[in-house]
Amino acid sequence: MGMGEPLSVFDNTVEAACYFREQHPSVTFCLSTVGVKGMIRRLAEAQGHDARLYVSLHSPFSGERAQIIPSANGYSVPELMDESLYYANIKNERVTLSYLLLEGINDSDRHADEIIKTASPELTSIQILLYNKVE
Repeated sequence: MGMGEPLSVFDNTVEAACYFREQHPSVTFCLSTVGVKGMIRRLAEAQGHDARLYVSLHSPFSGERAQIIPSANGYSVPELMDESLYYANIKNERVTLSYLLLEGINDSDRHADEIIKTASPELTSIQILLYNKVE
């Protein structure tokens, strides 16, 4: 995870992923994204890279996810999951759903139950990230 959304500069990201694969074929390249509508599907169809995809989910509920990730507004969780599963199928690679656990916000049983319904056990894995309070 870092600063900026790699799929907002799609062509540069794919070019970098392809270059990285060419220069370091035995090293895994991971791409972390909150998702840009249509771009995960486009990334799946791009040739020459084998990027492992990490999708920042942080909530299985679209409205709540948009509050946690303002740039995700207008991109529903079902749309995000549809594109992520498409990527997993095309690339024959599990997609990792990153989930930042925020106490009292997205850590309820209701959230856990919905994640289970949302994620595909065959095509996704879930990475739980703990929020570290800085005082």
